Amino acid sequence: MTDTPLERGETLTLFYTLGSPIALWSLRYNNFGKPIQVPAPQLAHYYPDLKGEWLNFFDKDDVVGFPLKTLNEKYAAVVTEDCQVDVGNFPANMTPAAHMGYWTDRDVIGPIAAALDRVWQTING
Repeated sequence: MTDTPLERGETLTLFYTLGSPIALWSLRYNNFGKPIQVPAPQLAHYYPDLKGEWLNFFDKDDVVGFPLKTLNEKYAAVVTEDCQVDVGNFPANMTPAAHMGYWTDRDVIGPIAAALDRVWQTING
């Protein structure tokens, strides 16, 4: 492996959190956290037409996942959108077991797949 822009995180474009515990961790610390920068500040140097995003998917029944934009001003500026979804199958989707349903939910998979396609199209024409 060599020291490439990818390895240095300079091409980070898309970031998705699914039922993320970041908000729970924020309860442990005053002035919680400095989020990662999405997209990476150097991205425009390599791909000036590429637009990045950080989507945070959460289910109101999931006791682990919460909105992130409201944590502080830094998260509000970096997280593109908190996306409330209803994941899992009945009756689990109405319980904390909803946490297990993100990876198979169309409302989560669809926007991620569309963004991957958009990035590929932008880079490859």
